[in-house]
Amino acid sequence: MNAQEIEEQIRKQLALLESNIDEELTMIQQGLVPPEPLTVILRLVEEGRVRLQQEHVWLVWTEQSGIEDGYQIIYNPDKDLFGITTTGFPGEDGLVLLGYCGDFLESFRAL
Repeated sequence: MNAQEIEEQIRKQLALLESNIDEELTMIQQGLVPPEPLTVILRLVEEGRVRLQQEHVWLVWTEQSGIEDGYQIIYNPDKDLFGITTTGFPGEDGLVLLGYCGDFLESFRAL
């Protein structure tokens, strides 16, 4: 692959990104909620055993796909990180933290 072909590949990817930006912004705006304090479950594995820990976070975005058990984006001010949650196992109360992703857009794009 030569320099011109590489540049063309980048241009194609950027054009695709530009065409998806409006859709992405619409999805973001539809899911934004007023920040609401929330406690989520963080599953940790220590010495081969699962330990549940609670994290106090803020709910900032919720999936609007019509799926009852969709994804949410949360913010943890203590860690200054955004992350993704969803419902846990049947019978578990509350949301389970799937992981932290960095900033809001990184979290949204990780969905």
